[in-house]
Amino acid sequence: MEKAEQYFLEALDVKRQLIAEDSGEGFLNSTLALTLGVLASIYQATGRPHEARQLLQEEAALRGQLLGYDLKEGQSNLARSLTHLAHLSMQLDDHKAAAEYFKESLPHLRTLSESNPEDYLRPFSSALFNLFFHYRQQENHEEALALVPEATAVLRQFWEKDPRENEKMFGPFLYTAAKLPGQDPVITCEIGAELQTIAIDDQLIEQAGQLMSLCPATPGTVPVPAPQKSTP
Repeated sequence: MEKAEQYFLEALDVKRQLIAEDSGEGFLNSTLALTLGVLASIYQATGRPHEARQLLQEEAALRGQLLGYDLKEGQSNLARSLTHLAHLSMQLDDHKAAAEYFKESLPHLRTLSESNPEDYLRPFSSALFNLFFHYRQQENHEEALALVPEATAVLRQFWEKDPRENEKMFGPFLYTAAKLPGQDPVITCEIGAELQTIAIDDQLIEQAGQLMSLCPATPGTVPVPAPQKSTP
């Protein structure tokens, strides 16, 4: 690891010198960004997360400058850098910075997931999920509520692929979304009905029942029973 670190540090110096002598546009900045990312991974693997984050911040700035050269590849590289920064910031308990990186990555991941869901839908859902819970913890209910429709649609796609595995993420998200202050009672009822349908875990089944009990009944009518949970 020490030899690898030394190699990339020397490569970093050479590339910085070349960029100083030239405009640094295009290819040189791209190779510099790649070297910064690799060196950041080495620092992170050897227990130096703060140093790693500094390099990743420089890499992300370069990736942003390179968007004009190849939009699709540029978005992919920038989204990857921002996602890496977000998760590293979470490890450093800097949740405010993590949220900003997740937020910055969203438009790129959204576009990439539409054209290549196999590779990008999961990091897109992760960014939405983490950003939603950050807003909720910060009691920024307006921003959290704004994310609910898109996050629900994206997380639902994972649940449909593997209900047992993805219930762990989708179920708690639905319950939290339904209980947000300011949530529309009709949406709370709709979420409760969906949660009752997908719930396998006993706690989620109980939570679905709690939400359904909040459903407003139309005067003079009998409330329609929620959909029953399917047999696993």
